[in-house]
Amino acid sequence: MEIKSLWHISNQKSEIKTARLNLEKGKIHIKALYSMISTGTERSIASGKVPENVYHTMAVPFMQGNYPFPITHGYSLVGRVEEGPVDLEGKVVHLMHPHQDYLVTNPAAFFEIPPSLDPAIATLASNMETIITAIWDSKISVGDKVLITGFGTIGALLAITLKIAMPFISFTILERDVKRKHAGLDLGLPVVNHTDELEPGFDVAFDASGNEKALQVCIDKTGYEGRIITLSWFGSKSTTLQLGGDFHTLRKRIISSQVSNIPVHKQGQWNYKRRKALVFEVLQHDFWQKLPLTFIPFDETPAFFHHLRKKNTDEIFNIIKYT
Repeated sequence: MEIKSLWHISNQKSEIKTARLNLEKGKIHIKALYSMISTGTERSIASGKVPENVYHTMAVPFMQGNYPFPITHGYSLVGRVEEGPVDLEGKVVHLMHPHQDYLVTNPAAFFEIPPSLDPAIATLASNMETIITAIWDSKISVGDKVLITGFGTIGALLAITLKIAMPFISFTILERDVKRKHAGLDLGLPVVNHTDELEPGFDVAFDASGNEKALQVCIDKTGYEGRIITLSWFGSKSTTLQLGGDFHTLRKRIISSQVSNIPVHKQGQWNYKRRKALVFEVLQHDFWQKLPLTFIPFDETPAFFHHLRKKNTDEIFNIIKYT
């Protein structure tokens, strides 16, 4: 049968390629329903801004091609099992896979999602693993005052998770884009536009902006032994930070959070499967139904990435919809 995959051909061009797929006996055949675009990282990949020394760590399951180009990429796909064991047929599953309309895999590669979970919301699962890991890395405690810079996909998921899962944490979001700010306010979240609206003394700050100036705000606005969690991936972009002032006297700490490993202090009881189950439990909260999801028809993804290379989107959740 024919399958369609999104390929990044160069730092200026993406296209959908058609290929033949062999339907292997004993394998599980999945029809894609939705896949999530992690806009910050995928913009860097489509623009050829992945440093050569991290080519191997940036590889994703089922990826075709090689860095920098041509390459397929994608983080989070939800599909329906069309052929496989009787107990799986018709089930909706989640897996890490490049953007593709039909795929063949095995049971170890995917996670069955709860029947009550909206398949479009389930595409948030991979990024939600990032959020859970970041919260663990931050070691937030009851009553902490938290700053979040950037209200893109990661910043929004983090803010909403704190709101629904940690009610005795207070947080403020800094987002300079007016459209994104109003999207946050519409969700009932505390969003401000300007640094001078922030009081100093945050216990924890998360940078999800991809902007070195916002990361600097996190450093400047935390208090004694403040923890600054970096969630932005800067790719090959250089960053300049000012670490003078009270950075050392207040014993501030910059902590890198990355989803591929469970934090050491959690490894005794937690593994990837348990973390994934927690993600799907969190995503069943009613609040996620309020999200401003933007759906992109699969056939229009080359045009989307052409635009994304030139200018970052102000939409927060970009989800590919397969027909």
